[in-house]
Amino acid sequence: MESLNYDAVIIGGGVTGCAVARELSRYELSVCVLEKEEDVCSGTSKANSAIAHAGHDATPGSLKAKFNVQGSQMMEPLSKELDFDYVRNGSLVLCFSNADLPALEMLLRLNGREHTVVSAVCLTPPQGTVRVFSDVSRVRFGRWPEAALRAYAHTGEPDDKAGSYAIQGQGAFLVDRVEGSWSTVVGLPLAPLAQALLAMGWMRPADGHGQGA
Repeated sequence: MESLNYDAVIIGGGVTGCAVARELSRYELSVCVLEKEEDVCSGTSKANSAIAHAGHDATPGSLKAKFNVQGSQMMEPLSKELDFDYVRNGSLVLCFSNADLPALEMLLRLNGREHTVVSAVCLTPPQGTVRVFSDVSRVRFGRWPEAALRAYAHTGEPDDKAGSYAIQGQGAFLVDRVEGSWSTVVGLPLAPLAQALLAMGWMRPADGHGQGA
């Protein structure tokens, strides 16, 4: 019986498995391809749409994005070497409604980046001096695929938001971290506001019986 020791064992003799085996055949390696069907490339995965993904829809920086780009670049020379049909026809990313475009454009600008949020408060007493103050926080968005941003824009939640997202709502998933006050990002800096109200005598701490103003 021949030895069953291999340098590499590839599970699945589909397009990807065969392409990996072909690449490894360039080296002095013992390679085994395991396929349950009677021949290689006998079926397709449930998600096969005959598209060589360009990587624009994968999470930036992920292995999927990296290999999408590399695989797309390999397809054209590979089609010439192995004599199969391949057309690089590009892709078109759609927004489902014109109303979603402003929010999507803003979300793409913020995606994977840090931005500053400034929330201002104006306290106007019946008599006396008007008091105006503001608070600043820094928000860092995670890197999200454009499909996720399109889906969020389509919820309608961003429509009346200055940054086109609601950290207190469905848009919370977009935010990687906040430096400063969460309530400032929401739109009302609660800690500075409470301090100002206490200083002006417009609010006082509750006593032991829950009485306050």
